Amino acid sequence: MPGGVVLTGTTDTSRIEAPVTLKAYLMCAFAAFGGIFFGYDTGWMGGVLGMKYFIRQYTGLPYPDPNDALAVTNFHLTARDQSLTTSILSAGTFFGAIAAGAIADFIGRRATIIMGCVIFSIGCILETASTGLAVMVVGRLIAGLGVGFISAIIILYMSEIAPKKVRGALVAGYQFCITIGILLANCVVYATQNRDDTGSYRIPIAVQFLWALILGTGLFLLPESPRYYVKKGKLEAAAKSLASVRGQPIGSQYIQDELAEIIANHDYEIQVVGCVGYDCLHLHQHLLLCHHLGVIVGEVFPLTIRSRGVGLSTASNWFWNCIIGVITPYLVGTGKGQANLGAKIFFMWGALCCVSFSFAYFFVPETKGLSLEQVDKMLEESTPRTSSKWVPHSTFASEMGLTEKGLSIGHAEHVVIANEKSQV
Repeated sequence: MPGGVVLTGTTDTSRIEAPVTLKAYLMCAFAAFGGIFFGYDTGWMGGVLGMKYFIRQYTGLPYPDPNDALAVTNFHLTARDQSLTTSILSAGTFFGAIAAGAIADFIGRRATIIMGCVIFSIGCILETASTGLAVMVVGRLIAGLGVGFISAIIILYMSEIAPKKVRGALVAGYQFCITIGILLANCVVYATQNRDDTGSYRIPIAVQFLWALILGTGLFLLPESPRYYVKKGKLEAAAKSLASVRGQPIGSQYIQDELAEIIANHDYEIQVVGCVGYDCLHLHQHLLLCHHLGVIVGEVFPLTIRSRGVGLSTASNWFWNCIIGVITPYLVGTGKGQANLGAKIFFMWGALCCVSFSFAYFFVPETKGLSLEQVDKMLEESTPRTSSKWVPHSTFASEMGLTEKGLSIGHAEHVVIANEKSQV
């Protein structure tokens, strides 16, 4: 195409993803840092609710006489207040995750995560400044909105930029970082719990600013997802982003082959799925699959509905977190009308784990070693029980004719023309 740049794909299924450098691995691993952010936020509340100073501050009760067993027993927040302060965060994350899917399609994955950090920081300010339940609850709700943005889109962002060989490990690393965040929260709470001033609870809350600052600043320096640019039709930006993510020269044939595969897959999805909105049949099918499945959420949705699908799946997770947060104080409470299950509540959690295990065994497909585009094809051609035996046999670029006719992506001076590809 005169004056333009022509991009062609490959028929070789082993060449649809560029080799990845150490820089690219580190870039993807940083995104998993969002897990510490989320884990810490969920981890500090349990310890703070048991702090003597916090209980006195929020209930007005005097410190009990150690010899007065009844006073000691009654020195705690009511089940209602515990339920409210614990569950209101999940209520915020539920609405945040729902909104994040559409926002990530409008302004980008990276910008949505940064916006989540800003919203979270506003909520954190209110939590830190609070001296009563009302401000704390409002702060938790706003912070929850930010966490909803981050928890949904960080998984999406990691899935879209991570190399296929380690995508599962990186997303699982996000889950591992959540546990590290919970550990750090408990360490800070343990260090401040005996303070007889507002620092006992304000210090653990304020530490969250550090995680928001690190994550927001880091994401500001990282590139946008190339798949987002493809979805928006910004192919030159997609090429530059993909080259940065993979640590390869923008003129590399590998970059061109992978970009062509992403573009061809997106065109195929639009033709076959025929829908980019919430009423899409694929969205409902994949939502059933992704309910409560963290690692696979970012992998199984087509690009046309991926951000909305991930947002709704994550919102579903937060909805049930909210329900658990509401009911647990009443299930384990010893007051009048409460279930007083104590340790027996773990039988309930264990039964739910058994249900989840059965669902994962029978209904979750194997996506190991496949690119996101190959996952789309695998879901078309196999079932969850046979997915582990599925082997890529063709590329979307060949099916959509890009290996023959090519595709013009505009006047990008650093992208080589098809007949002048660099040798690799």
